[in-house]
Amino acid sequence: MGEPVRVLEVIEETPDAKSLVLELPADWTYRPGQFLTVRVGDAARSYSLS
Repeated sequence: MGEPVRVLEVIEETPDAKSLVLELPADWTYRPGQFLTVRVGDAARSYSLS
């Protein structure tokens, strides 16, 4: 399933676009272009990382 992470900040880029600043585990790495799936309750959406 994955690990839960905490949202530290929500940045409103435009009225329709937001950026999330996440608190990640120290050993968690990623490469730009990878994606993660955000789940809230039964809803899930995938987002690319940059």
